[in-house]
Amino acid sequence: MIRVTVRRGQKIDDALRVFTSKCKKEGVIEEYKKRMSFEKRSDKKRRERSRRLKKIKRSQQMPPQ
Repeated sequence: MIRVTVRRGQKIDDALRVFTSKCKKEGVIEEYKKRMSFEKRSDKKRRERSRRLKKIKRSQQMPPQ
């Protein structure tokens, strides 16, 4: 559970910004979007496989010199 304490004199906008950044780091928003609709097992496997392949390709690329 994500908690943000608002201190005396702190703006609510600042606390909201901290809350949204914590949600992004924890992956709450992504999890919410995943659970909004049903995803077939085969589609999930396909998506995960393509994600892994992209990650491997990125790690194998040589940096420009």
